[in-house]
Amino acid sequence: MCVDISVKNLSRRYSRGPEEIIALQGTDLEFSANTLNVFVGPSGSGKSTLLALLGLLDTSDEKSSLTIGDSVIDCRTPAHLARARARHVGF
Repeated sequence: MCVDISVKNLSRRYSRGPEEIIALQGTDLEFSANTLNVFVGPSGSGKSTLLALLGLLDTSDEKSSLTIGDSVIDCRTPAHLARARARHVGF
């Protein structure tokens, strides 16, 4: 079953020693069911980070919203994310 996906304000930063790397900052996206979406860009542009966030494998650094179909994924505990991932996500 395909469903719509909406994300608002996805942000993710990583630390490499004293350096802070901004992988995503305030990203808003919408995907319609039954469409093909392609992410392209140079190495380090945030493609894998975006997929990890959409796949509920990682969490945003900022308050963000993720809606999959009619379900709002707003809890960040590992157990809740695992249940949501089992119900909504497939790779």
